[in-house]
Amino acid sequence: MSSTNIKIVVWHVLVVLFALLMWGSGSSGTHFNEVTGLDVEPVSFFAFLFLTSLIALGYTIFRAKSRLWPLTISLIVGVLFMAQFGFSLLNLLGVAIFTGLNYEASSRVGKEASYRLKIDSHTILRRGLAPIIIGIFILISFAGYRSSLAEDIKSKGRLPNQVQEFIRQVVEKTVGNKLDGATPKEKQSIMSEVSRQVFQDANNFLKPYFRYAPPALAFGLFLILLGLSWLFISISMLVGALLFWVLKKTNVVEIKTKQVEAEILVV
Repeated sequence: MSSTNIKIVVWHVLVVLFALLMWGSGSSGTHFNEVTGLDVEPVSFFAFLFLTSLIALGYTIFRAKSRLWPLTISLIVGVLFMAQFGFSLLNLLGVAIFTGLNYEASSRVGKEASYRLKIDSHTILRRGLAPIIIGIFILISFAGYRSSLAEDIKSKGRLPNQVQEFIRQVVEKTVGNKLDGATPKEKQSIMSEVSRQVFQDANNFLKPYFRYAPPALAFGLFLILLGLSWLFISISMLVGALLFWVLKKTNVVEIKTKQVEAEILVV
């Protein structure tokens, strides 16, 4: 086996390892619960940064070897995703979208690296990371569609108890300051009654729409993650640039120069 093939195998093994750490299993990794919704463990978060960086770096380094790498990488991440969140047509659709976005990332990285006179790892990584990260966000959002929190809201036809606690905190900061003449016991009684009434009114108003809780939660989660994507892209880019520097220093990859011909316009 050639040294290049060994590097490709190691790359795939590392993708498997970090994908396992990101999705996790049981009570670790990325999962949903009935209390807070989405849970992301610190190990899972750092695995996400290294995973996205490794995928983008792999497309940069091995893009000329095969056009199948986006497919193999997507299958690794997708299979482990469904192992954690279950097989469904929706999750399968998410994996298909993730595969398409990985091909887009590979294409972007290839064009950026080919059309440059000097290799700029930061720019190349930034171009490739966006589709990869958005693809993972889509997978997480699709998992949220079938989360216990969404199903609980849909089945019970009411908001989670945590919403009532949030309402109570808001009432304490607004109404509580205007009850100077009341005793502590009366304050607590009034604030509890106001909180209960607001929570009940909110449930009555939203009751016809609770059946749409799963898609609403999935779409809302995706919008939140998409809004934060610039931050994840920036951090992953820095991680990827550091990994690329290590690869150069250890002679795993080399940057060489060659003469190229270019078209020019003559008038």
